[in-house]
Amino acid sequence: MGQGLYSQSRRRLVLTGLGALLVSAAASSVAGIYLGSVREILGLIPGLMVLLPSIIDMRGNIAGVLASRLSSSMHLGEFSIDFEEGCVLGDNIRASFVVTVLIAFVLGIFAYIASLLAGLPVVGITDLVLISVVSGIVSGLVVMGITLVIALASYRYGLDLDMIAAPTVTTSGDIVTLPILVLSAVFVMLLSPPARLVLGVAVVAVAIAAVLYTHRRPEGIGAIVRENLSLLIPLSVLGTMAGLTYSLNLDDLVTFAAFLILIPPFMGGLGSIGGILGSRLSTGMHTGELNPQPLPERAAVHHFIISYLYTLILLPLL
Repeated sequence: MGQGLYSQSRRRLVLTGLGALLVSAAASSVAGIYLGSVREILGLIPGLMVLLPSIIDMRGNIAGVLASRLSSSMHLGEFSIDFEEGCVLGDNIRASFVVTVLIAFVLGIFAYIASLLAGLPVVGITDLVLISVVSGIVSGLVVMGITLVIALASYRYGLDLDMIAAPTVTTSGDIVTLPILVLSAVFVMLLSPPARLVLGVAVVAVAIAAVLYTHRRPEGIGAIVRENLSLLIPLSVLGTMAGLTYSLNLDDLVTFAAFLILIPPFMGGLGSIGGILGSRLSTGMHTGELNPQPLPERAAVHHFIISYLYTLILLPLL
C-alpha cells in the first residue's frame, strides 16, 4: 500500500513537470516569433545580439535560483510569508534584486568587450551598459514578481515548487525580457547625449549602492549575493560567447527567421529541464535524501533518467 502511494506520488511529480515543460515550450515559441519579427532592429543596433542570449539566460537563472532556494526552505519547513530582513523570503528577494543590478551591469561590459575583440560593430559601452541595466532591472522586477506568485501559490496549495518553478520562470524570462530588451534599446538610442550621460551616472550610482548594501550585510543577504555572483559571472561569459556566435551569423539568422524563432524555446526548454533536475537534486541534498558523491546513487540516477525522457519528448515538438 505504502509503495503504491509512493509510486503514485512520484508519477504525479513527473507528469507535473512534463505539463509545465509543454506549456513552457508553447509560450517560449511566442517569444521566438517575437524575436523573428524584430530581426531588423537586431541589425540596426550593433552589439544587441551579443547581449541578447546572456541577458535572457540571466533572467531565468536569477529567478530560478530564487525559486530553488524558496523551494528548499519549504521542504525544510523554514519558509514563511514574511518580507522582513532576516527572513528567508525577504532576504532572497532583496538578494535577487541586488544580483540583477550587478549582473546586468557586468553583461553590458562583457558584450561590449566581446564585440570589440571579435571585430564586430558595436554601439558605445555606455549605451550597451544602459540598455543592459535598464532592461535587466525592469524585466527582473517582473520575473521576480511572477516567481513570488508561483512560490506563494505552491506554498498555499501544497504543490512541489521544484517541478513547476524552472519551466515557469524560464518561460516568463523569455517572454518578458525579449520585448523589454528591444524597447529599452530603442529608448536608450533615442535619448539625447546629455540624457544618456545623466542616465549613465544614475546607473553607476545604483550599482555602487547595490555593492555597499551587500557589503554592510555580510551574513544573510551578503552570503546569498556572493554565492550567486560566483556562479552567474562565469555563466555570463558563456552567455556572451553564445551571443557572439549568433552575431557572427546574424545575416543568416535575419534571412531565415525560423532560426531566430527556435532560439528562445530551445534555450528555454533545455534550461527548464536542467532547472528541474538541479532543484530536485538540491532539495534532496538539503533534506538528506541524497548524498553528494562522485558517482550518483540510485535515487539521483532516477532524476537524470526523467530529465532525459523530458528531452526526448520536448525537443521534437520544438
